[in-house]
Amino acid sequence: MPTSLRAVDLDFIDSAKHRVTVSHVLPASPDVVFAALAEDPAGWGAWFPGFTDAGRYLTPGPHGVGSQREVFARGSRFLETVLAWEPGRRWAFRVDEAGLPAVRALAENFLLTPEGSGTRVDYTMAQETSPGFVGGLIIRFAGGQLRKALKNLGTHLTSSDRA
Repeated sequence: MPTSLRAVDLDFIDSAKHRVTVSHVLPASPDVVFAALAEDPAGWGAWFPGFTDAGRYLTPGPHGVGSQREVFARGSRFLETVLAWEPGRRWAFRVDEAGLPAVRALAENFLLTPEGSGTRVDYTMAQETSPGFVGGLIIRFAGGQLRKALKNLGTHLTSSDRA
């Protein structure tokens, strides 16, 4: 059953009690990486563990800050709002609704930096959990999933010949 999460802004990404950041260099330009992250919600099913290819924007384009999208992962629907849209540089969103009863707030941030012939991605997940819930445990698990997702994205971009 979907739960409404607390609406947060970009400051939450730095101030949340529970945060994890993973970094990975992808073999594609910042613009190509940004397009895969921000412009193709259905494409997440090809590289993010547990996601389906049913993601889509609910608001009409052009997309940017304030746009809403829905994605499906591990049998749950996630309704998200874009917090940052800087092509080739940064993309961030918060989760507004999800089937995560112990999570009160959740935001994710992708910083893209050119590195060599590719792009360094610093991917941060920030969350607030219900009192008494071990939020740090979820974040440690999430860190492994985020690392795997970025590695998969690099493989996907290379195999798709999008780089």
